[in-house]
Amino acid sequence: MQEKWPEEGFNDWLNLANSIKRSGAEMIVGLTASAEEAVQLTRALKTVGATPKLVYLSQGAQTEFIEGVGKEAADGVLIHTTWHKDVPFDGTLAGKPFNNADFVNAFEAAYGVEPDEDSAIPFAVCQGIEQAITGANSTDNAKMGEWLHARTKDDPARTVLGRFTWDERGLAKDKEHIMTQWQDGQLKFVYPKGEFEGVVPFSYPKAGF
Repeated sequence: MQEKWPEEGFNDWLNLANSIKRSGAEMIVGLTASAEEAVQLTRALKTVGATPKLVYLSQGAQTEFIEGVGKEAADGVLIHTTWHKDVPFDGTLAGKPFNNADFVNAFEAAYGVEPDEDSAIPFAVCQGIEQAITGANSTDNAKMGEWLHARTKDDPARTVLGRFTWDERGLAKDKEHIMTQWQDGQLKFVYPKGEFEGVVPFSYPKAGF
């Protein structure tokens, strides 16, 4: 089956979940626009007793997802994301190395909790801006843009989201999502295999809601 819900104000999650259950689908791909939509869909699937073998969502790597649905319902949910605390991305800050592990440690020291994707993204943006200002020796937008556009594979912008270069449209080149999965209440890094350390085996099929 395929279903599209309105972008704003949708609240008929139980009927949607019942439709999914009646379809007998073994794999659910939910292009959820926010963590809240991911929470509502997952809750509804649990309520109606749907039993897919795989649930894949485009949101749900955030802390509010696991808090909103609980460990049991989240277990086995697969999510693509731009960041995970265990991915060894290398970055810089104020001209010195500042990698993903440094970011996680600094965030925990400041706030007492682990960061999530929504914390890492704005920090990475600031890293890129700081590098552009330094590289261009200016805060002029055009000069910063020229510096960013001139980045190459061997000399990229380096952030906690990885290394960045951009094409003529301003889109990141050769930048793919990573795959994460909730396992026993923890968001685990499961793909790509063989590229980074810290990858754990993918759990399948999903346990019952």
